[in-house]
Amino acid sequence: HWVSVVKRAPLDQARNMIANQAIENDVSLVFWVDSDVIIRDPFAFQKLYLDMKKTGYKIVSGIYWSKKGQTGIWNIDKDKEGHTILKPYDMSKVDTNGDGLIYDAELVGSGLMLVDVSVYKDLEYPWYDYQTDFVKDPYKFGEDFYFLNKARDKGYKLLVDTKVMGNHTFIASFDPYGKVAEIP
Repeated sequence: HWVSVVKRAPLDQARNMIANQAIENDVSLVFWVDSDVIIRDPFAFQKLYLDMKKTGYKIVSGIYWSKKGQTGIWNIDKDKEGHTILKPYDMSKVDTNGDGLIYDAELVGSGLMLVDVSVYKDLEYPWYDYQTDFVKDPYKFGEDFYFLNKARDKGYKLLVDTKVMGNHTFIASFDPYGKVAEIP
C-alpha cells in the first residue's frame, strides 16, 4: 500500500503530482478520494476494485452529488443550435435492483474514483488541467473532465458503480435518485 497527500497545491497540480508519484513508485492503482467527500461504505475501494476486475474497465467511479445537488454523472450532448452541453445522466436508466453499474456515462467528478496507473502511462502529461470554458471546448471544465475526455479519446471507458456512494461534506445526503435521504 502507498498513500500520498498533497497540500496547498491547485487541484490539477496535486492530481498530476500524485499520478506521477504512483508511476515513480510502481503503484498499480490510484484511489482518488477528495478531501470534501465522505465515503459511506468502508468497502468502497474493494467494491470498485472488484468492478474493475470483473469488467476490465480501468477507470471506475462511485457516485457523490455535485455542489448543485445533481448526481455528478454526465454525458456530453449537443443543444438545438449544435453547441456542446453537459447533460445530467438519466438515473432512471440504472437498475438499482441489479448490479447498479452504469456503462455509458462519460463524465463524473473524480472525488471517489479508482484509476489503473496504466492509464496515466498511456496518456500524455498533463493528465489533469483545470480549465473552465466548456462551451468552447468540452475538455475545459475542471481537471477531472479534462482527464476523462483525454482517456476516452484514447479508448478508455468509464464505469460508474451507483452502489458506492459518498457525500460532499457541506450538503445533505442523497439517495440514488437525488432525493434528500438525511441531513448530516
